[in-house]
Amino acid sequence: MKEFASAFKNMFMGGNGQGQNQWKCGGGNSEWKNNRALIVSVPTETFTGNPGETIMVEIIMKNNTHWPWKEGFSLQTLPQGNDAAGQQIESLVLPIDFFVDKMSTFNMLIPMKIKSGAVASDAEHVAKFTFINRKGTPFGQVIDIKYKVVEPINEVQFYQIAMTMFETQESLALPKYASFDQIVEVLKKTKGNQEKAIELLKKESKQEEQENQMEI
Repeated sequence: MKEFASAFKNMFMGGNGQGQNQWKCGGGNSEWKNNRALIVSVPTETFTGNPGETIMVEIIMKNNTHWPWKEGFSLQTLPQGNDAAGQQIESLVLPIDFFVDKMSTFNMLIPMKIKSGAVASDAEHVAKFTFINRKGTPFGQVIDIKYKVVEPINEVQFYQIAMTMFETQESLALPKYASFDQIVEVLKKTKGNQEKAIELLKKESKQEEQENQMEI
């Protein structure tokens, strides 16, 4: 019986008594805590939003341990004191209302709400999020989302930009002629940002060309 107990202990403790075992359960081990929520994909682009607007950001995470998540976990904003970034968005406590199995990858959306009193500027902010277990302890890799607060563009300015793009699209080096309606739709997606709208038009044109080649 003693030999069996000793063999079981060596298997579970990894043979060195340090608690590092094949099941990746490490208690207070920082590496194990990070493995509980590893970043697979987080957008690197800078999001833009108006005061009072909610920006939806999709992320992909992985529970890289052999233990499922328990009930009562949540995603929360990290407290950022009195710095500018902390003042621009509302605090978030988002319950994880789905099952996260061991060694599983999952997608989720972060609703990042800009405060109605946020000040629009050219400054780039970084919102930080982390997962919290039911004991209030953070775990996993910290999620950074870059964003800017911009003023809402009025309708007259919006359609002036759209008309200018439509009339001068040859000089914009677009790969394909775009209708006025297409330009309007793209500008809506980019919140009136002409540079991003041009990039998106080029991207959509390239995707359409690739799809057409696949059908041939």
